[in-house]
Amino acid sequence: MLKFYIFLVMIVFVQWSQAQGLFDEIQQLYRIDQLPQYRAGIVEQFSSYDRTGKNDDGFKGTYSYIRKEGDALVIAEMKGPGVINRIYWAATSFQDTIQFFFDNEKDPRINMPFYNLFASNQFPFLNPVCGHEVGGYYCYLPIPYEKSCKVVFHGKMNFYQLQYRTYPEDTKIKTFSMDWGEREKEALYNAVRTWNKYGNNYLNDVYENLYTKDTTIELCSGETTKIFEMKKGGRIVGIEMDGINTLEKNDNGLVIKAKWDNENEWAINAPVKDFFGYFFGEKSMCSLLSGVSGNTSYTYYPMPFRHKAILELEYLKPEKSSPGKHKFGIKIYYTNKLKERTEGRFYTYWKREIPQDGEPYEFLSVTGKGHYVGTIFRCQGLTAGSTGFFEGDDTAEVDGKLRIHGTGSEEFFNGGWYAVPDHWDMARSLPANGCLGFSVPMSRTGGYRHYFSDKLSFQENFKLTIEHGPVGNKFPADYSSVAFYYAEKAPQQEAPTANSLAYPQPKVIKFNGIYIPIQALTNGKIINGQKVGGKSVIILETLNDKPMLAKLELNVPDDGQYKLSASYYSTPSSGEIRFMQRQCELTDWKNMKQDKETYVEKDDLGILHITNGSGTVTVYLRGIANSQFVMDHLLLEKL
Repeated sequence: MLKFYIFLVMIVFVQWSQAQGLFDEIQQLYRIDQLPQYRAGIVEQFSSYDRTGKNDDGFKGTYSYIRKEGDALVIAEMKGPGVINRIYWAATSFQDTIQFFFDNEKDPRINMPFYNLFASNQFPFLNPVCGHEVGGYYCYLPIPYEKSCKVVFHGKMNFYQLQYRTYPEDTKIKTFSMDWGEREKEALYNAVRTWNKYGNNYLNDVYENLYTKDTTIELCSGETTKIFEMKKGGRIVGIEMDGINTLEKNDNGLVIKAKWDNENEWAINAPVKDFFGYFFGEKSMCSLLSGVSGNTSYTYYPMPFRHKAILELEYLKPEKSSPGKHKFGIKIYYTNKLKERTEGRFYTYWKREIPQDGEPYEFLSVTGKGHYVGTIFRCQGLTAGSTGFFEGDDTAEVDGKLRIHGTGSEEFFNGGWYAVPDHWDMARSLPANGCLGFSVPMSRTGGYRHYFSDKLSFQENFKLTIEHGPVGNKFPADYSSVAFYYAEKAPQQEAPTANSLAYPQPKVIKFNGIYIPIQALTNGKIINGQKVGGKSVIILETLNDKPMLAKLELNVPDDGQYKLSASYYSTPSSGEIRFMQRQCELTDWKNMKQDKETYVEKDDLGILHITNGSGTVTVYLRGIANSQFVMDHLLLEKL
């Protein structure tokens, strides 16, 4: 009789554990308190990256499948038990079909237009767990499988990434089905509700017995102060900070520091603005786990410890520090729950570097056990008027093996098609990822990504890198990043210094024709993006014989005096042109008309005086109807 009951219990246990796959994976999307938990399994990724090391990462579709079956493309094939945690796609055709074959079944359990995975309005592929923005399409809905999974695409695939995790061999799970139980549905709706709260404090929904400590401090440049200390075990689950907006935009001297337990190294040692996802001093990131909402900077990464914790603020004294004392309001959220043996401690790794020619930029390289959970990346190109450095691929080496190879920098952040209108062209935040900012004239961009169910677990070592430039790491850039992860020991890292914190300021700003913003236009029209002499130009054209006016906005990172020059084409249809800064004349009228198309390079126009980060130049054009001014680019050089 006893044997019978033991047998019955074993059956119930197996049935219970089989049902855990989908439910547990969905919980990882909203149970932020479980983020520190170590996790078994091997994370890998299929993607369309160019196997030759060049830049055909999906453009031609050469590497956008692992094999063909008739006219169909097999884009992924995994042996179970396992789960798909993330699917990324750069949209091509919206009518192409995706099929998922599970456990060697002949018929697909999922058979739908590929776009429906990301459309975000069809159960269970719901927004914002699935969706699209900043040029990319993403799906974080977990898709578990017991024995195997084959993903087949009907159509022309270009850019894609499919990240999956293989469970330990003896794991018992239930294969994905479109027929969901009430528990799984409720878990998904909880994930949707939580992700929709990004930019808001949701901690009371996650934690019981939550405590807070409010502190107001005044800090001068060159000072350090303690903002929180706990002399017993527990966990910090939230940090909110007001007053950062009182610092000057280019003042990046404020540093947040933390230590856990008896460690000698700082667990956190990063500039506050970088830590909260500012973009060259401006508020930007507003995600589920951290960012800025209104005037409050926040992070809700859980930070467990066994014995004690200390948080400090240090105000390094950079050359351009904000004078006088600054008042900061700080709220720390914490609980008394001890760090568990199955959890890692929370660490960040901040760095700033101009990567060497031929070498990728390294976000993090550590040994030991842990998992990677976030990246904030700020980029300043060193080639005027270009963001070509953002063509590079990310790679993740886990336990000595290359497990993940991406298809482009913006795709690493679930984005795509930078510089294309309404794609990767401006700051835009989502719960898990986003664009920090984008400017071709200033050669700047950046992005962020947080990991939930897709966190990258490692047992022995981990290295995450990204290329600068499409091939061979040849594109010069000044990079700064914050890597977020959980592990067993604090990283050894160089402490920020006043010089390393200062934002890089481009000396030359190049407004290529198609990226010149028009603030006002009178009695004329704009022809944008047309090719002349192999260059993409902006053409100003009169409507009649009355002069036209085009007011151009020229944003710069730093106030001051700038020498303005223009490169343009003189053509048979050119008219007379004059440049002004508001009512101040920069040039007299110039006759641009030439019998033969002639390229004029870097014609000096005068000195612009720019304050508050933005200046304008007004172009007047006159002549007969349809007279033109064909401009390649404007150049600003800081004096």
